[in-house]
Amino acid sequence: MIVLEGYAVRACTVLTEQADGKSVITVEGLVETILGPILQEEMIAVPGFQCGFCTAGILMDLLSVEENSSEPGDLHEVLERHLCRCGDYHALREVIRRLALRMSPASDSLDN
Repeated sequence: MIVLEGYAVRACTVLTEQADGKSVITVEGLVETILGPILQEEMIAVPGFQCGFCTAGILMDLLSVEENSSEPGDLHEVLERHLCRCGDYHALREVIRRLALRMSPASDSLDN
């Protein structure tokens, strides 16, 4: 999963010529975004990962949803698009709940 022009897409479905000259963020570049460190912090705090199979894709999808959606409920739809091989959906839901609280308009800042 990558973020292409602000939207999460499966990297295996994008030709390099389609991405040429466009904004592309990979999981390695996540830390350079404003929300990246917050997403990583919450995944570690819960912890929201076990085997790591789904972690990169979910992080990129969460970044995309946070950048493009004003609806907190959209965060919960992220899990519908990913397969967690170890089945740790409970922890992933907790990460998303915590993110929704941090990103809500009632929150004073992203540093809560």
